[in-house]
Amino acid sequence: KEIDLVVNGAPLPLGQAYDHLTSTNKQRKVVITHRAAAPDDLLKETQALGKELFAQQGPSGEDALFAFLKEKLTSWNGDLAGYEPLAKTGNYPGLSEIQTCLASLRKFVEESDSLRFLQRFVEHKEELLKLSEDVQELSGFYTNQTHSWENLRTAVEELSQNRLQLERHDEAGPALARMEKILAAPCPYNLLHEVAGLTH
Repeated sequence: KEIDLVVNGAPLPLGQAYDHLTSTNKQRKVVITHRAAAPDDLLKETQALGKELFAQQGPSGEDALFAFLKEKLTSWNGDLAGYEPLAKTGNYPGLSEIQTCLASLRKFVEESDSLRFLQRFVEHKEELLKLSEDVQELSGFYTNQTHSWENLRTAVEELSQNRLQLERHDEAGPALARMEKILAAPCPYNLLHEVAGLTH
C-alpha cells in the first residue's frame, strides 16, 4: 500500500488493476505514484475524535484506523437504513433526521481512500458530533421505545372516540391533549417517559 495507480487522472481501483497491468494497450495509460501518507498529527486528531464519538480508542496506524472508523460509521448507516422504512409509514417519528443522517454518512461510507477519509473525518467534526447525538436518540427510540410509542398511538385513537366527554373532564381532558402533543412532536424521544402515567 505504498503506491497508487492512476489512470486518466483518477485512482485505479485495486479490483481493476490486474486487467490494466496485463493488457498492453491499457498498461501505457497507468501512472504509478507514491502514496501520500497521513501525517502523525492528523492520525492523533482522528483518533481523538473517534474516541469522542464511539467511546473506544481506535488503532494508531492509518489503514487500521481508517478500517475501524469506517466500520463504525457503516454500522450507524445500517442501523438508520433499518429504521427508515418504519419512519416512512408516517406512524413513527424521525424520518427527516434519519434521511439527513444517511446523507451525511454517505461521504464517509462511500470513501475508499484512507487519507481522504481521515481528512474529511476531522474537517466534519461538528457535523459528526451532531450526527452522533441524532443516531443515539434514534437508536434509543427504535431499539427501546417503539412499544411505548405504539401504546400511546393506540390510547389516543381509542380515547379520541370520546373526545367531547373527555375534554370536559378535569384530568382526562389535559391528559389527552398532552398525549396528542407528544404524538405530534417532531422529536418526542425525551417525552416518552410520560406515556405510562398518561395512559393509566
